[in-house]
Amino acid sequence: VQASSVVPIDFTSPTVSGKDVIFKYMNAEASNVYVAGSFNNWNQTANQMILNSEGLWETTVEVTDIINEYKFVVNGKDWVPDPKNNNKTSGGNSLVYIEGLIQKEPLEVKIGEFISLPK
Repeated sequence: VQASSVVPIDFTSPTVSGKDVIFKYMNAEASNVYVAGSFNNWNQTANQMILNSEGLWETTVEVTDIINEYKFVVNGKDWVPDPKNNNKTSGGNSLVYIEGLIQKEPLEVKIGEFISLPK
């Protein structure tokens, strides 16, 4: 049995700086990764992630709403929630909250659906 040469990297995703959200994703088999979400009308090619020197896919997106849903689009076909983010909708989308912004659109929450609001 050969030991894996991949060293686990401890990272956080997403991180927020003002209106900028930094998304990071680790997937050694991916040939391309994008982030799609409510901030880009779920456009699966609008925000391409770049493979950084640490082996993480990364991109920064400026958002304008306080609550943003998103998923990673891997190799153009697999829609994956952020494994580093425990805030999820009941539909499986990842959530990121931006303090200090005003929600422009009313939130659509279905009966029986739960969302966690920031503290």
